[in-house]
Amino acid sequence: MEAKDLLSLNWTLFWGVGGTLAVQLLLFIRAVNRTGDLPWRSPDEGSLLVWIVNVVGYALLSAFITYLAYSMHQVDTQLAAFLTGIGSDRFIEYSLKLVQNKYKTNQNQESNAQQS
Repeated sequence: MEAKDLLSLNWTLFWGVGGTLAVQLLLFIRAVNRTGDLPWRSPDEGSLLVWIVNVVGYALLSAFITYLAYSMHQVDTQLAAFLTGIGSDRFIEYSLKLVQNKYKTNQNQESNAQQS
């Protein structure tokens, strides 16, 4: 890997994570508006540690998704990397919901089989 490619990869990851952090900032602002205070001070929301782990987790997964898109030559500009970061945030959330729904479906099928 040449130095030029490494610099391009670093900037691509920077912009991809920036897209995810922009989405997380908007979600944080929405949570502040919903609760009227910092979200972790509300009893219905998670603690500060949960918020930090959530943002870091999304940023790392977004960097990985952006890297995959970069390595397949699908991302070649800063705007594309930024939009990949924005989209990866939604992709991660959708994927987690699919896994959760599949898990619930399997549990329901097992409980129905045990009752029969």
